Amino acid sequence: MHRQVSTNLSISLIAIFALIVAVYSIAKTYSLNSAVADQDSSLVRVEKKSTACKNHAFAGPSTISVWHSEEKDRNIINVKKDNTGRLPVDNIEKIKLVDATPEIEGKLMSSSEEKPIELDISGFAILCDGTALASLSYKDGIFRPFMTN
Repeated sequence: MHRQVSTNLSISLIAIFALIVAVYSIAKTYSLNSAVADQDSSLVRVEKKSTACKNHAFAGPSTISVWHSEEKDRNIINVKKDNTGRLPVDNIEKIKLVDATPEIEGKLMSSSEEKPIELDISGFAILCDGTALASLSYKDGIFRPFMTN
């Protein structure tokens, strides 16, 4: 009778020990996998930060031919294709004029692709999202409200 009890007790103890070792191994593997996943996601975040775009602003005079765009924003203007070389960034078709005066807005509203107006700009900015900004009378910080980084 003692022999039977000791055999059952031994088998039970070995089974419990094996179960504890299995649970520990699974828990350790899970925590290691989640730590590796956290490291991978932090590496991705660092890469995104290091390749982040920067907004650029330029100061200097330029005369370009423009006309009012048919968009909801009154200060979005189209640039004549042969005038895009006068801007610091190539392939710009539309610009947001940040400091248009009522006089300039009136001229822009009566302009068209066939009848563009000459506009003297003194500042230009290109944002990361591709938005181009222009200023008639550039001063430091004029583009700041439009820049997010």
